[in-house]
Amino acid sequence: MTKRILTVAMLLMMIAAGALAAVSVPEPDSDLFYVYDGAKVLSTETEAQIYYNNVNLYKACGAEIVFVVVDDTDGYALEDYSAAIFDKWELYDRDVLVVLAIDDEDYWMVQGSSIEREMTGSTMRALLEDYLEPDFAKQNYDSGVRKLFDALFAEVTDIYNADISLVNGYEQYKTANEAGTQYADGTRDDYGYYEYSDEDEGLSFGTILLIIIIVLVVIRSMKSSGRKGGGNKTIIVNPAPRVPHIPNVFHAPRTGGFTRPSGSRRTTSSGTSFSRPSGGSRSGGFGGRAGGGRSGGGGSRGGGVGRGR
Repeated sequence: MTKRILTVAMLLMMIAAGALAAVSVPEPDSDLFYVYDGAKVLSTETEAQIYYNNVNLYKACGAEIVFVVVDDTDGYALEDYSAAIFDKWELYDRDVLVVLAIDDEDYWMVQGSSIEREMTGSTMRALLEDYLEPDFAKQNYDSGVRKLFDALFAEVTDIYNADISLVNGYEQYKTANEAGTQYADGTRDDYGYYEYSDEDEGLSFGTILLIIIIVLVVIRSMKSSGRKGGGNKTIIVNPAPRVPHIPNVFHAPRTGGFTRPSGSRRTTSSGTSFSRPSGGSRSGGFGGRAGGGRSGGGGSRGGGVGRGR
């Protein structure tokens, strides 16, 4: 009976892991990383605030606060969609992820496992209700994201006793923009960003190998339990060998440039309009993830909370 329960549990775990790996999520912005605005609702000020303060936060305590804004989740439950982003983007156990699905009128926050004790579900729910929900309900997404990020920054720095304060990210962006390098042909240097390859999509070879090993172990266990006259037998299963993780390519940070999608315009809080270049020259700005390519895969997630739940 115990073996049957164990077998069923293992099969359910395999199915769940396969389903999560199949969830299609966007790749991170190669220059910004800490903020992805697929729905185009965030201002440059807010993106800069999230980016530059994350750079300082990571250097101070190794934590990251990541925001992802999409139109919808392609029919996936937002909790599963957020979990897939946390894993595929290789966020770690000190990180916090907030995902907003604009057309679905929903959002979700999930924290890494090592911060879960201090940043509990009730704490995250209070932060969402106090800083995001009022603006989210009025479709003032940019304002809500900015307020929530600032509150999360204060919370995380307090948890890890990080001796840093919020900086004006937009001012740093303008300074970097003025000092940035022009790219007349629309090309960019091959450094300063966290590079993701096609290998990050779907099931990796290591995951497939692990599933095959688990299936073989289950089949062997079932066959052994069904033999007659053998009495009770103890099956010792050695753990599957760890598949080495090949870190993503990362080079030293650069000072200039970030690419924006073509076509639309952004408006700053002061009323200044920013055009998104459709190619050609670009200047200064963000330089990718502060931590670069991390080896060993992503960290474990804690429990998440969402809108009204």
